[in-house]
Amino acid sequence: MILDVQFRGMTLGEIGGGQLIAKIRELVNRGWVKILLNLLDVPYVDSFGLEEILLGLKAARAAAGELALYNVHPRIRDLLVVTKLHTVIPSYESEQEAVRSLRAST
Repeated sequence: MILDVQFRGMTLGEIGGGQLIAKIRELVNRGWVKILLNLLDVPYVDSFGLEEILLGLKAARAAAGELALYNVHPRIRDLLVVTKLHTVIPSYESEQEAVRSLRAST
């Protein structure tokens, strides 16, 4: 399942008020456990946004699935590296690469 993440303002996080994690949990509950987040239109993620992504990853993995990011803005990629979350949250340059990876995962 691919989610095209939208946001209000300039960040994904507090402004969204938990809508992303709610949607991810809804998908997981419906059986969609391999989830890709398309961040093309998201220039920055704040701490609340990172928390939603991590909670989404946890929910997907608890259901034997996976969550990954693609089209990650350089600012977000830098944030993932600085926080070392790039070692936990898979991210890919393109949709095709992300889909291939999730199809290959167990």
